[in-house]
Amino acid sequence: MKRLLAFAIGLLAAMVIAARGDDLIIDARLTVLDVFVEDPEGHPVLDLTAGDFEILQSGQNRLIEHFSLERDPVALGILVDRSSSIDPFRKEIDRAAAQLLNTLDARDQSFLITFAGTNSMNVPLTNRHKDVLNSLRKAESSYGTRFYDAIFDSLAYLATAEADRKALVIFTDGADHYSARSFEDVLEAARSYGYPIYLFGYVGEDSRNWTMQGRGQIEAEFGQLAGLTNGKAIFPGKGVNCSRIAADIVGAVGYVYKVGFLNGSRFGVAADLRVQLRGDRFKEFRVRFIPKA
Repeated sequence: MKRLLAFAIGLLAAMVIAARGDDLIIDARLTVLDVFVEDPEGHPVLDLTAGDFEILQSGQNRLIEHFSLERDPVALGILVDRSSSIDPFRKEIDRAAAQLLNTLDARDQSFLITFAGTNSMNVPLTNRHKDVLNSLRKAESSYGTRFYDAIFDSLAYLATAEADRKALVIFTDGADHYSARSFEDVLEAARSYGYPIYLFGYVGEDSRNWTMQGRGQIEAEFGQLAGLTNGKAIFPGKGVNCSRIAADIVGAVGYVYKVGFLNGSRFGVAADLRVQLRGDRFKEFRVRFIPKA
C-alpha cells in the first residue's frame, strides 16, 4: 500500500510539472540574516520595525518575509588585570565588572580569568554570575604582566562555550612584559575566532604608561583589537558610572534582528547583498549582518 501511494504521488507530481510546459520554476528558499544596528554614538538600536529595513540582492529589492528581535543567550569572558601597576583603579574595575555581570541573566554564562605574572582561571563558565564577582573581589594583586598570553588563552576557552553569542571583555592598563605570544599573535587569534572584544583601558603605574608615546601605543593596540572584532575600546577613567556601557555591551552581543527573505540565487547569498535602513534619520547608523541558513 505504501509503495502504491508513493507511486501515485510521484505520478501526480510529474503530471503537474508536464502541465506547466516550458514555465521556469525557481527554487526560492528563506534566508535569515542576523542583523545588528548601532546609532552614531555606538549604542545598539533595539526599537526598529520591519518597515525600517531594506534588503537588496543583486540590486533587486527583496520582500521581508520574517522579522523579529530576539535576545539570545550570551557567553562573556571576563579578563581582569591584577598586576600591581593597576591597583589605583582596582575599585573602578571591580565596580565596572559588577555592572557588566548584573546585566546577565540565568540563560547567560560568564567566566573569569585574572592575570599578572601568570594567568589564572578563577571561575570557569557558569551561570552563577555572583560567583564570578566574588572571586574577582578576592583575587590578589601580583607583579608582572602576561597580557597577550591572557587574551590568547581567554579566546581559546571562550570558544568552548555553547552559546552562539560570545564576547571577551578586558579590564587592563594594556601593559605586557613577559608574554610568550606577541601582539601580532593576538591579532591573528582574534581574527580567527571572530568574537567581539571590548577593552576597558586605565592609565596604570606601569612604565609603558609613563609617557605619551607609551600610552598612545597601548591605545592604538586597543583600537586595532576592537576594530578587528566589531568590539569597542573604552577609557572610562575614575568615577565614571559604566552601567550604560555594560548594558550596551550585552545588548550588542545578545540582541539580534532576525530578518528573512526569499533568496532566489542558486549560489547561496549573493556577495553583493545589502541590508540598509530606510530614511534620512538613519543615515549615520551602522548596519552589519551575518547570513544564517
